[in-house]
Amino acid sequence: MSKPTIEAVDSKLFDQARETLKRAQFVTRTVDGGGTVEVAVIERSGTWTVTADRDWVLEPTCTCHDFWARARWGYGPWCRHVVAVLVRQEELRCQLLDLLM
Repeated sequence: MSKPTIEAVDSKLFDQARETLKRAQFVTRTVDGGGTVEVAVIERSGTWTVTADRDWVLEPTCTCHDFWARARWGYGPWCRHVVAVLVRQEELRCQLLDLLM
């Protein structure tokens, strides 16, 4: 079985992020004096924590398995939870440009 193309994975990722935005609950808290945002993404399958830096010093991370699997397989350090949080949090939306470029 061959590895799917990056384009196919990205398309699927955005579809999954759209569904996450529709169905999940988001609980946001600020840590580290306001520079870091942690968002709990609560879904039926579990609760995942996305950590993002407002100043874009560090790339966003997520505690879900898909986040780590995508990095391991070379599809980039993004998952549907990270994309959903970046879309939802106004101060983080500009970071989506890195994903799209």
